[in-house]
Amino acid sequence: MTQREGTRGINRPSPVACNDACSKLASILPILEAFNHRHRNQHSASHWWKAFNILRRQLRKLCETLHLAIGYQGRKQERHLAMVSAQSQHIAHVVIPQSYPAITQLAADNQHAALGIALMAAIAGVHSALVGLLPEEETAGADTTKQKINTEMRPAESSNDGDKGVTISRSQFTTAHEVAPDRKRKATSTLVAAEDKTASTQAIGSKEKDKSSRKKKKPKKGGDAFSSLFGSL
Repeated sequence: MTQREGTRGINRPSPVACNDACSKLASILPILEAFNHRHRNQHSASHWWKAFNILRRQLRKLCETLHLAIGYQGRKQERHLAMVSAQSQHIAHVVIPQSYPAITQLAADNQHAALGIALMAAIAGVHSALVGLLPEEETAGADTTKQKINTEMRPAESSNDGDKGVTISRSQFTTAHEVAPDRKRKATSTLVAAEDKTASTQAIGSKEKDKSSRKKKKPKKGGDAFSSLFGSL
């Protein structure tokens, strides 16, 4: 199979779509290059840097292919349009899904959240630029999936056939409410009896203490005159 036969069944984007995508990526790629130049020494060993570097290189290759597809005519243009289609699908279905979790983790980090938010904005711009390069079937499928997710996230509307729970009779509801006051009365009576018992015990103890304090010592019989004198006082 020749290269011409191998690229015959590929859905190629139009030159107009390539020009539009090239203009959008031309504003995003310099930002990624400046980001790489500024933060390479500090974050090159981080777990998210590899995903960012792969995304940046793939976008640079796609921009070069877009320029060639726009500049050529005839068979060379068809070949480069097929390459544009393959590269855009690879970025949309492989590179972005692999880099997105690492970049979202970077955005959740308090120390480098600004870097993660900037890269997430760049990914959103890249996805918007790739929409015109992807086949129409994949674009329609993505829209259908998005609508399905939004539908599933909405609360389910009430219907007559829905589950409304178990019916409880009024007698069971009344019995359950009657049992609670009885238990409350028993607990109250027990608490009052305990308080009365404690009060009576304290009263008896105080009476006995008063009696013992009021007792006086009896004078000894046969004492001398001084003891009798002071004892009468």
